[in-house]
Formats: sequence, C-alpha cells, structure tokens
Amino acid sequence: MADAIRIGIAGYGNLGRGVELAVRRNPDMALVGIFTLWRVGVWYAAQRRANAGRPPMSTVAPFDRRKTLIALLVLTILTLTKNSYMASLSSYYTFFLIER
Repeated sequence: MADAIRIGIAGYGNLGRGVELAVRRNPDMALVGIFTLWRVGVWYAAQRRANAGRPPMSTVAPFDRRKTLIALLVLTILTLTKNSYMASLSSYYTFFLIER
C-alpha cells in the first residue's frame, strides 16, 4: 500500500459514497480520510448551547394575511406579464428575421 494512490474525500454525499466504493474495489488506491462539514457541526453545537435556556421563537407571521396575499398577487402578475412580453418580443423578432 506504499505505492497506492492516496485519496481524501471532501464531503460524504452521493459522490463521496461512490468514490469510497470505487476506492474499496481498487487495490492500488487507499482512502486517507473523509472531510465533512465538521465546522458546521461545531457551530451548531455552540448555537444549541447558547439557546438552551431561551423560549422557542414566535411562529406569528410578521405581516398580516391580506398584505401577504396582495404581495404574492402582484408578484404573480409581474411574472406573467414579463413572460408574455418576452414571448411576444421573441415572436416579433422571429417573424422579422423570416421576412428579411
């Protein structure tokens, strides 16, 4: 194993698991280590300790239902008008180039 290719995996998702299986099947490779998001784990543990005595966050929405629905309606209308505008412009330029 001294001449083996040493491999370290950054992350252990689908790709990391696949690499681990490939390394196991090849005798000329050696798995050195799997580096996961250990810093995230350390941060999360500190957050849990810091928030241990606090009550849970409020689940009350910051805006009332009417304002939220109006905002969503405006965003939906803007999205639909943008899409129809882009489709009409695209059609115009397509026919312009066909007649040219």
